[in-house]
Amino acid sequence: MKPLTRLLDKVAVAFRAAPSAPAAELAAEASAVPAAAVEVRPVREVEGRREFHGLLWFPVLTVDDEDKLVVAAKAGLPHCLRCERPLALAGQREEWVCAACGQTRPGSEADFFVADSVIAEGLKEFFAGHPGFRPAPSLSAPQRSLAS
Repeated sequence: MKPLTRLLDKVAVAFRAAPSAPAAELAAEASAVPAAAVEVRPVREVEGRREFHGLLWFPVLTVDDEDKLVVAAKAGLPHCLRCERPLALAGQREEWVCAACGQTRPGSEADFFVADSVIAEGLKEFFAGHPGFRPAPSLSAPQRSLAS
């Protein structure tokens, strides 16, 4: 069992056994958890810019530089090509609307297939410019397949 899990179990038992236990005792025990028990991996986000189907996209890849992995990929919201502001989905006909200039686009132009294409292009571009990086196993299976 991991040290953090053991600590959480002890805290739960302490609260059930003695709900009036001083918070200072629990805080002291929490500070006794070794730093290695909670591993925080440094990651960075790489934002791209892509025009696709008359809309502007800013896909974001989350990258672990230490292990040379792309751990997450998001297409983000479509943006107005003129104003570069995010579009909002509105109306019964599900149109994308720019709040700044009023331009409307059919919802189908920013559907999941387009978002997948934006992610695929972002991944391919990143891997082409960063040899040695690869998709992480935690990246969704469809996104891993888009990366190849």
